[in-house]
Amino acid sequence: MTKRSKSGRKNSKLKRSNESRSDNKRNTDLNNILPNHPQIDVHGEVGPERALSGALTFQCQLAHGSPTGIISGFSSLPQLYQAIASCYDGVNADDILFCTTNTHKVCMDHLLCSSLEANDFIFAHIMGQRKEVVLTKTEIALGLTVSDNGAGKSFVKRVRPNSICFKSHPAVQIGDYIEQIDNESMKGKRHFDVAHALRQISVGQTFTLRLVEPMKSAFDFVNGNTQRLFKHSIDDGMKTLRFRADGKAVIQEAPPCPVAREINEVFDSYLGFHDDELAQVAWEIGMKCSHITEMEARFKESEIAQFDFPMELLFDIWGVLNDWKNSGSREGNL
Repeated sequence: MTKRSKSGRKNSKLKRSNESRSDNKRNTDLNNILPNHPQIDVHGEVGPERALSGALTFQCQLAHGSPTGIISGFSSLPQLYQAIASCYDGVNADDILFCTTNTHKVCMDHLLCSSLEANDFIFAHIMGQRKEVVLTKTEIALGLTVSDNGAGKSFVKRVRPNSICFKSHPAVQIGDYIEQIDNESMKGKRHFDVAHALRQISVGQTFTLRLVEPMKSAFDFVNGNTQRLFKHSIDDGMKTLRFRADGKAVIQEAPPCPVAREINEVFDSYLGFHDDELAQVAWEIGMKCSHITEMEARFKESEIAQFDFPMELLFDIWGVLNDWKNSGSREGNL
């Protein structure tokens, strides 16, 4: 186990306890909080799911400014983008880079990935200014964490402090869509393909990134520090509308937010990307196992076996899950 992961988990234990207490307070009267929305209710063992019995409705806006639209009836991220685009003249689903929930800012802590809370307000960030950035890879890591929108567009999710890309700021910014690396188009590729292409660049090599910024509003230029946050009505991370790879949307128990975040940090440290769906699968597998060797075997038999994760990564994920199990059994969180 690495020192990094041990110290990170130690700090996260304190956060979990505080978050658990605040979550219990928020959930005392859901009927009053959500008078006009179906209440999501999940019971049973870890990982239960059921098909949607009725269409949930959500409010949406374009992040740079627009009237509010009402959408429903989608069961995948591409369908969500199409539903949003249909609300606005001149906007195509392919224009959407990613969505955030409950804030119009490019805030990756509010990124809509593979799940959506009931009563979330959705903001769609569409393509804006194109730019080309020339960088020289002076060290092995560029310092980028890459994610994708589930519809063929990968973008910058994190920039590590003091990294090559960090020092290029504002040339490379969080939220930038990675359209092309040198002469190779990245359109249609998943985030792990783009991360792999960036890792394949040799140290000392100069290369060109063609990036597309999310469209900015005039308000962003006037006051970049102001945030417009909408209160979560359900934000305990346990009752979620999830988009699965098979195109079906289900109500499913999700990993608690601190655990999903820690699993994603493990993926980032070894692979250079975050993936909420992978974190979900890792959670489902690990919570059913009583030992690391059992989890290793289940990973090899699962749908994500193709990633061929190194044993060190599995050890770190097991440490995250084991810490959560032990913490939950003491505090009554599970």
